[in-house]
Amino acid sequence: MDMLPLLARLLKESLALWAHEASVSATGNQIEIAANSKTITVHFDPISGVAHWWIAVSPGNSVRLRPAASVLGVLSAVRRHLEDPRNE
Repeated sequence: MDMLPLLARLLKESLALWAHEASVSATGNQIEIAANSKTITVHFDPISGVAHWWIAVSPGNSVRLRPAASVLGVLSAVRRHLEDPRNE
């Protein structure tokens, strides 16, 4: 079962619930969320021994990469990066 389209749909519905204007697109092994002045990329890596999900946040010119161990971890990281002003 391909989990990426399911996670993309869950992220779209969660963003609407959280009242965030953002676009969500899924291609290959990643989901890209474009909101305000930042881009959040969720990359699926089933082979990784550390985590299956990686969150890359691109505010401006820098990129920060963080692991997420579960879908719940992905949702939490995405919401945190969208709502916390320190993540600008």
